[in-house]
Amino acid sequence: MRTDTELVVKYEEHRALPDEDFGWVGVFKPTAQTDDSFASAEPPAHDDWVVSGIQDARMKRDVNIALREIRNRVNEFVAPLDQADRAVGDAPSAASLGNKLASLLVGLPGNAPERTPGPRRGSSGVRRPSARVDLIDAGPSSEPGWTSMRFGIRLERGSPLGEWVAVVPSVGYDGGSGTKDIDQWIRPVGWMPSHSLEPMLVKSGRAVEYLVECRDDVALDIDVKIVNPE
Repeated sequence: MRTDTELVVKYEEHRALPDEDFGWVGVFKPTAQTDDSFASAEPPAHDDWVVSGIQDARMKRDVNIALREIRNRVNEFVAPLDQADRAVGDAPSAASLGNKLASLLVGLPGNAPERTPGPRRGSSGVRRPSARVDLIDAGPSSEPGWTSMRFGIRLERGSPLGEWVAVVPSVGYDGGSGTKDIDQWIRPVGWMPSHSLEPMLVKSGRAVEYLVECRDDVALDIDVKIVNPE
């Protein structure tokens, strides 16, 4: 929704929670500094944000980044449990879910009672390693019409010795993203400060940085994968 006018502009349906008995809803409001960018993306009906209709490169970048980060944050929040965990673990309790949802509301901490764990069947199950991606900053590139984006990547639940992490940039579009013939739109610079594009050995809990440049008129998607060294 818009910040100044408190106007709900765009509705989107995202992934559901693993437990069908629970639903969720979220609201995104741009900061006052970027509200004009979203206003420029609205058609006459004020019922959508259309990036292709924005003429100003900076405003287009603001909206592109926001829409991508909304999708990333939603995926992190509602990501289902690994199938291995589902096979051997208990379903998440209402108390656990309540605590997670309450953490999204300022001033409403989750105070649900602790759940006493019951006996588990089989092995305990191990979560696979994953990587969290955060946009650190974005600004004009040295080439006009291009934007430089610096991402922070943090490995979670990885081996103490580290995991090999690969970054795959792609062009985002409604409903997905593409990695074919994108050289004219995206230029990966690589891991900082080496600028290497090869997979990097990252230790769990350690934050590393990756730099990508893209044209102002495209939406950049970043996919981070845990790979096996060759």
